[in-house]
Amino acid sequence: MQGKLRELIAIHQKGGSDFPTICIQAAAAGVEKWVIDTEKMMCTYYDLEGNEMLAEPIPEETYA
Repeated sequence: MQGKLRELIAIHQKGGSDFPTICIQAAAAGVEKWVIDTEKMMCTYYDLEGNEMLAEPIPEETYA
């Protein structure tokens, strides 16, 4: 599922989906929640059991 999640996020970051859509798609990929660390500029995705699924830096172009 991690590969599918990476693919969905990449599409979203390129403008290929809106926020409600990525929420639905991430949930279908097993994501229960994600946490944004604004100091480290990292986004971490967690499954229903609280396990880290994926952690990645927030692309600079999304906040610059």
